[in-house]
Amino acid sequence: MISSIYREFSPEDISFIESKIFDSEEDDFRFINLLPFDICEDTDELFELRMSLFEKYPDKAEFLLWR
Repeated sequence: MISSIYREFSPEDISFIESKIFDSEEDDFRFINLLPFDICEDTDELFELRMSLFEKYPDKAEFLLWR
């Protein structure tokens, strides 16, 4: 089984993503694809970012939380 490579996001990375999300749905899903596959790997900031996306796209909850 192939697993994702853990990506550690800095606070600056998260701030950058937060400044760019919600401009376009297409771009939002590109950012979502950058998130770790395992929600347990999220930092608090990354979890908050994920929840912001969840609030915007509740119909994509399964994709956002358990890819």
